[in-house]
Amino acid sequence: MNESPSLSRHLGAFEVFTICSGTMVGAGIFLLPSLIAAKAGAASIFCFLIAGLISACAALSVCELSTGMPMSGGSYYFISRSMGAMFGSIMGWGTLLGLTLKGAFAFIGAGDYLNALVPVKPLVTAVVLCLFFIAINIAGTRASGWLQNLVVLVLITLLGLFVLRGIFSIKLGNFQPFFHGNPLSFMEATGMVFITYLGLIEVTALAEEVKDPGRNLPRGILLSIASVTVLYSVVMFVTKGLFPVGQLARQLTPLADAAKTISGTTGMVLIILGGLMATISTGNGTLLLSTRYPFAMSRDNLMPQFLSKINNLTKTPARSIFLIGTAMVAIILLFNLETLAKFGSAFNILVFALINVSVIILRRADPEWYRPEFRSPLYPWIQVVGIVGGLVFIPFMGVAASLGAISLVAFGVVWYYLFGRGIAQPDYGLRDAIRTLREKSASQLALRTYQGSPKHSWRLLVPLWFTQAPRQLLLLSGYLARHFEERVHLVYCVEIPLQTPPRALDEKTECPELESYLLPLDEDMKPHFDMTILYSHSRDTGFVEIAAEHEADLALMEWPPDTIHLRSELNAILRDMPSDIAILLNRPMKSLDRILIASSHPRDELKLHLAGALASECGSTITVLRVYSTRVRELTKGDLERQIISTGNMHGIDLRARVVQSNAVVDAIAEASRECDLLVLGSSPGTSWLRTPFGPV
Repeated sequence: MNESPSLSRHLGAFEVFTICSGTMVGAGIFLLPSLIAAKAGAASIFCFLIAGLISACAALSVCELSTGMPMSGGSYYFISRSMGAMFGSIMGWGTLLGLTLKGAFAFIGAGDYLNALVPVKPLVTAVVLCLFFIAINIAGTRASGWLQNLVVLVLITLLGLFVLRGIFSIKLGNFQPFFHGNPLSFMEATGMVFITYLGLIEVTALAEEVKDPGRNLPRGILLSIASVTVLYSVVMFVTKGLFPVGQLARQLTPLADAAKTISGTTGMVLIILGGLMATISTGNGTLLLSTRYPFAMSRDNLMPQFLSKINNLTKTPARSIFLIGTAMVAIILLFNLETLAKFGSAFNILVFALINVSVIILRRADPEWYRPEFRSPLYPWIQVVGIVGGLVFIPFMGVAASLGAISLVAFGVVWYYLFGRGIAQPDYGLRDAIRTLREKSASQLALRTYQGSPKHSWRLLVPLWFTQAPRQLLLLSGYLARHFEERVHLVYCVEIPLQTPPRALDEKTECPELESYLLPLDEDMKPHFDMTILYSHSRDTGFVEIAAEHEADLALMEWPPDTIHLRSELNAILRDMPSDIAILLNRPMKSLDRILIASSHPRDELKLHLAGALASECGSTITVLRVYSTRVRELTKGDLERQIISTGNMHGIDLRARVVQSNAVVDAIAEASRECDLLVLGSSPGTSWLRTPFGPV
């Protein structure tokens, strides 16, 4: 029996805090001060603070997403479930490369700090440490998590002592001049700092292993960002205050040199040991997190399936760990610290931006499965600041970093089309996400009355865009046909070139059979259906001709996908169809218990007849919603409710009335539709059906 691999839950809030902090309180603060001081001078004391505040926006977003989707894969999982597999591919590769670059950055830094104590080549140290932690992580998350806890506690203690001793030794003259070189280099320096904050959100790659993620993930992440940002800023302030700009810029181990200034050799040795622990902690933490991404992507068919296999002995995705560790070793041998900082930061900024976009999409779409226990405050302004505030720094980090970010996006798209298209999960994309934003909670049935008069009979025409018809479309037509004891004509159109006579294909083209469409229907519905295979040079013209030939009273069809060609055909059908039209914007319906009619007129007969027929077949309740302006004085809420009830009595339909006073008609309908299974809407004359799915009521 095939079962999806799963991971055990054993990490608490403290482990989340230490793993998250361990990827930040490390290489960044021990290596970056000299790099950013060389570019921004004394102004570099604000780099960590600004980057931390922008990163906090992503932290709030990721806390919401991780409690709404506590699954292994972290940011990759969030993006793929909100924007589709293609954007999941971009996010997965971006995060994977960003973490791998940061891990290499950290291990190179560990080599520099060890070299300050023992004459060992930094590259040799970096490679050996990387190989060692590959083995540690294959041994299991618990082993590396225990080590991470110890390292973080020691680091925070050491850095706290460093600040307490150093703050009394700073020289205010070292902050002059405040800007060093081109003032725009401050933007470059701030952009480079973002590599430090990558672990802030990527701890959610372990969400599937966290106990009570709704409580422990937000606690650990938010405490981590607050603590680390304050610590970074204060340490940078003290370090800069101890050295002139030129001297600090030349130091490979800036904190060790600062400690020697204030505490002599003993202080230098302690900080070197702390720097080793910090950089090793960062390298281990990023290796731990990055190996989750091939695991998560392979589960969605965006990477080979063998990467999702969990080792039976260690219960870890050992193959992913080995793959990423090997890539990290290669990067250590190829790039220097500044290049790694810029590329890693650029990739991280893209990750933050997509995370914030994901929250906006999911909030607006409000899918049933998305019910986070933690919700970001100040939505959507927090997300907007996080998106714009991060992306603005990428161009200042140079052409290479900008091209790297663009190349990452291009690579993710190409990878999706070459490797995952058609098999990746989920199989929708950004276009579907945007379409979801326009949908309400219920399926929608939009109606347009032909020449403004209700029909007396109910011959149904069901034009089919594709060989597979939505089950809900067939069920609705079956209910109506059974209720009115009428026929349903399914019409499937085979489009042919202008040069080909239609009759030439009658006997040669394979077409769907009627029986294949009727499988989901009740047996007593099936006799009401027949089917026509239409050969035409123009699908929209063919549907209109068939409707006239069969004297159809109602054309019931699905809202087409977001395809320009199909939308153009739909507009032609809406213009020329000689019958009433009902278009179903389809969402899965578990039942048809609650029907909501959004009505602008008390006697909206087409809506009432269709809803009444469906209610009779399914035992549904029908609620008529009237939204009237606060500026209307002629009618009261009670008057409108009585009109609705009276109209139902006149047509023999049991109606419930719901009257809402609001100037935001669409918002009021959207809110009310959350409580129904089918929303019945109408279209006013002149509605642009391309602008929104179903226009005004």
